[in-house]
Amino acid sequence: MVGKLPFSLLERYVFKRLGASRADVVLGPGVGIDAAVIDVGGRYLVVHSDPITEAVKGAGWLSVNVAANDVAVAGGEPRWASVVILLPEGFEESLLDELTREIDEAARELGIAVVSGHTEEAPRLQ
Repeated sequence: MVGKLPFSLLERYVFKRLGASRADVVLGPGVGIDAAVIDVGGRYLVVHSDPITEAVKGAGWLSVNVAANDVAVAGGEPRWASVVILLPEGFEESLLDELTREIDEAARELGIAVVSGHTEEAPRLQ
């Protein structure tokens, strides 16, 4: 079945394999939790990661707005974004133009700075 994994698999393979236990992790992984809260010396940093799948039109806009929403729901102020762009083999340059334009416009509208990321042409993407 395509989509989110069932809780039983998350419980068996993910939630028991989260690396070192750290006291500065205020909110970590859980079902329905798309952001983490980290204590950075009495202040809190809310971080997020979420892929945009199945979207063709508006994928760049969604990538910024979904992340900003998840950070806000966890009590943070969306300020920064780290963006991953995976492009299909033989992509048209217009696709990269559209994605980066949408990301830039959405980030400017929300006052978010794109601070890092990764961009590549990847095999077997459609």
